[in-house]
Amino acid sequence: MTLSLLILLLAAFVASVLGMVAAGLVWWFEAHAATQGQVGAASTATATVSLTIPERVRLSGVADMSLGQWPGAGGLTGSQTVCVYSNGDGHYRLTQAGQARLFNGTDSLPYQVYFNDAPSPSGGAALVADTPLVGQTGANTQAADCSQGGPSAAVRVEVSATDLRAARPGAYTGVLTLVAEVE
Repeated sequence: MTLSLLILLLAAFVASVLGMVAAGLVWWFEAHAATQGQVGAASTATATVSLTIPERVRLSGVADMSLGQWPGAGGLTGSQTVCVYSNGDGHYRLTQAGQARLFNGTDSLPYQVYFNDAPSPSGGAALVADTPLVGQTGANTQAADCSQGGPSAAVRVEVSATDLRAARPGAYTGVLTLVAEVE
């Protein structure tokens, strides 16, 4: 084999490799679309597979609250820690859906709801019916049931002494609905 033939073969080989590299680089920057196989002993087709995972929140660990029997003086308070989970950055908003009222069949009794974006029942922001409490950032981002990292928030309800003194006798119950949403 002569030197000029060897140089020619080497140049053809390098050009072929560079062409494949260039084609590969172009492929990375182009949108990939499904391709159909050709009839033959073997046939290859390709398809792009994609999905989207939206940000989600979950409010759990909420239990019924019994405020007990009113002793005739002072207000009544109940609180609990809850789990607010986010699969995203931990930001969410919380809304008290509807009025906070207890009923005994004929009479009603208002109560105030407080929400703390930390697992401490003291403090927190007073919720206003159907008005989102925005800017909450403490959601648990480790486990949807807060089994890792623990509860991430607290809810407290208070019935004032003034409202209790004005209420008629009876057993009062109501439903508190809280809605956590992605923010």
